[in-house]
Parts: sequence; C-alpha cells; structure tokens
Amino acid sequence: MALLSVRWLRLPRDPQACFNIDTRPIDILREATGEHGVSRADLARSVYTIRLTGPVVIAYPTGSSPLIYVGEGNLHGRMSSHVRTWIRDLAQTQADFGWSAHICLPRVRNNAAAYQDVEALLLQEFSARYGALPLANRQLEYVYGTHQIEDEEHFYSVLGIGRGRRPKWAIAPCRSHPLHERFHTGVVA
Repeated sequence: MALLSVRWLRLPRDPQACFNIDTRPIDILREATGEHGVSRADLARSVYTIRLTGPVVIAYPTGSSPLIYVGEGNLHGRMSSHVRTWIRDLAQTQADFGWSAHICLPRVRNNAAAYQDVEALLLQEFSARYGALPLANRQLEYVYGTHQIEDEEHFYSVLGIGRGRRPKWAIAPCRSHPLHERFHTGVVA
C-alpha cells in the first residue's frame, strides 16, 4: 500500500483574491511556477480543483459545495480550454463570478500515474458526500492502486466549503443553461 501525501497550493495565493472572467490561463501558470516554485514538467502530473469564490456555492443533491471541477494532468492545456469554454459561460451568467484553483503534485514511489488515482479518490469522495459529480465533471474515475492517505482532512479539504466561509446562496443550473445536462448526468442514484 502506497502512502499518499499531498499539499494543496491555492491560486491566487491570497485567500481574499480570486480569478475572474478576464484571467488568462498563463497568469495562473505564472503564479504557480513563480510563487510556488513548480515547474511546467511538474504540472503535467498535477491534480487541480476549480472552486467558486464569493457568496455562491452549488446546490448538489445531498449538500452544498463551491467545488465545480476536479481535473488532472497537462494543467496548461486543460486550464486554457476550461477558461475559453465552460468557465467563460458560467462567468457570463453569474454576477461577481470569481474562482480559485487548488493544485497538488502527488508523487508515489514506483507509480508515475498516482496523480490519476488522486483525481479518482477526490471524485469518489465528492460523489459520496454530495450525491453527484462536481458541476463540470462528466464521469466518475476509478482508482487503480491501493493508497493510504497521510492526512485525510487536508487531502479532502478542497471538496467542501471550508472554515470561516459563509456562503449566502446555493444554486443549481436550470434547463436553459448549457451545464444543466452535464450537472444532472453526474447525479448518483
């Protein structure tokens, strides 16, 4: 059994700051590589989450969470795609839309694909807690290795609202929104 230890890096680093509709993916990568000393090669095997900031969270079937996406690998290309497509669409429908990214670089001896298992573990735990996949995820991933998580509270801390945060609204996409179908595809029956 492999020991999984992760440290989440929040981008932007300042907890009071957030990205917005004008954020360019290169800004995100510059902050990750500059302030945190992460190389572009490291980001190829990273796991990242995208979370809403501000007073709004998503109303999932069995609870509310600001988490809207869990992804892995090729951070530069994937984040560019997200910002150009569904993040832009979501931002255009929400006043004061802001988001943050959390990144971890899981490494396990003799397992170069451990980052894929971390993504799967996060999606499975989220699904168990909230009754659905995060808003923009399409499919539940599967864990192929056996892992012992060093600090479960920290490992899963990106899934929930977090300490000190007091959202005012929990919302879900209506039928007329492009994310409606994707949101309801991930509902766990």
